Amino acid sequence: MNTKAMDLVSYLTAIEKVNQSNLLSHTQKQSIFLELKYELTPNMYCVTCKETRQIVEQLLEDHIDDKGKETESKVSTKRTDSPKESAKEQLLQDSDVNPRGKGAKKRVVNKTSQKRRTA
Repeated sequence: MNTKAMDLVSYLTAIEKVNQSNLLSHTQKQSIFLELKYELTPNMYCVTCKETRQIVEQLLEDHIDDKGKETESKVSTKRTDSPKESAKEQLLQDSDVNPRGKGAKKRVVNKTSQKRRTA
C-alpha cells in the first residue's frame, strides 16, 4: 500500500475541479474537502513522497479553513454582546477552589474482626 507521488497528484486535480465547480455551494465544497483530507493516505505509507503529501494536505486545510473563516466572520459581526470577564479572570478570582474538581469518593470497607490463631 505504499503510495507514490502520482497517486497524490490526482488529489490536486480533484481539489481544482471541486473548487471551480458552480454546482456546489460553499458548505458542500467544504465537506468534500474535509472528506478528501480524511481519505488522504497516512504518512507512514508515503515513504517516497512525504513532501507531496504535505503539499496536498496543506492545500486541503487551506480550502477548509478559507470556507470556515467566511462563516465565522459572518457570525462574529452579528454578535453585539461581549463577555465582561474572560474565563481566565474568572478562574483567577476563585483561587481557593480546587481546579481539578472534587474527585472520586473514598469507599469505606467494613473489615470483619479476625480471631487470633492458636498454635
